Amino acid sequence: MIRRFSNVLSDFLNTVFALDSRLVRSLVPLYFRPGFLTAEYVAGRRIRYVGPVQLFVFLCITAFFALQVSSDWETPFAMGKDGERIAAFDANFASAESIEEVERIRDQALAGIQELDQQGTDLPAIRVSIEPMEKEIKAAAGRRIAELRGEDVREPPQQETIPSTVPEADQQTAAESEGEDGQSFNLIDVEGLPSPVNHWIDRYEQKIHENFKRVQEDPNLFKDALFGALPSTLFVLLPIFALILKPLYFFRKRMYMEHLIVALHSHAFLSLSLLLLALVSVAQSVATTGPSWIQSLLDYTWLAMLWWMPVYLLLMQKRVYGQGWAMTLAKYSLLGAVYFVLLVLATTFTAIRSVANL
Repeated sequence: MIRRFSNVLSDFLNTVFALDSRLVRSLVPLYFRPGFLTAEYVAGRRIRYVGPVQLFVFLCITAFFALQVSSDWETPFAMGKDGERIAAFDANFASAESIEEVERIRDQALAGIQELDQQGTDLPAIRVSIEPMEKEIKAAAGRRIAELRGEDVREPPQQETIPSTVPEADQQTAAESEGEDGQSFNLIDVEGLPSPVNHWIDRYEQKIHENFKRVQEDPNLFKDALFGALPSTLFVLLPIFALILKPLYFFRKRMYMEHLIVALHSHAFLSLSLLLLALVSVAQSVATTGPSWIQSLLDYTWLAMLWWMPVYLLLMQKRVYGQGWAMTLAKYSLLGAVYFVLLVLATTFTAIRSVANL
């Protein structure tokens, strides 16, 4: 018998995610009752709720998908290739009829770049682009000022080609240290590693160098690759998080699986929080043309949800392990510091790998 596609899809979702009425019964306490689902699961009352693994996988994938589709990392810096960008800067200064006007346009553009830099943006492609953009703006302003003064604006002289006396093998090595754009970079040679391994590292570095130009032109390429890879990174960090909990509560005689349940529920909560923050951010962008009180309400809601995340994790740790506030705060701080370092390292590695695999 041939079944309808909707029935097949429903069976698949129920098998993988168990997306039924238990989901609603799980999401509400997961967000508003710290440690409740973990206590219920450890006590054996599990039928009413979605399992911790299914809950984490579903919320993690959904949250990062929502972040991917709701955010736009396109910036004024992503204006295309270098030649197109320089032409755009020249066009902006072409309308200036006096040196003072050129300087005013230049200062406004540089101030905008500095303001974005001071905001501490976490986008690597933008941060690296700031210095080249400043140089290009100053150069474009200088060319226009020279034109207004009647000076001859010439292209920089081309370097004369000198016959090479370098051996062919060294020329090959030098060629391999240049990307497709002709820019050179330092090859990595780790002492003690076999030559094939060092060669693989060099090729990987070259790939990152080449793809980084694409990221500068379109930061959304990096965004899509990063958000697509972060769920698997978090899944790898889960057992490490549980391993950190094990020595912290060694004398509580808790099994490793109990710590793993805590890790799953805490990361499921964080994923749900990211999903809700993404939805509120979308609502904020839509409400920009609406009444001011709606914008203020959404702003306060976003901040409250952001603050609720660390408070929730503290209350969850207090409820699940049942220790006093002083001991809970000390262990919470130590756990947070260690895991934050691991999270930064893992995210950095994922970001580099995402650029290399574009």
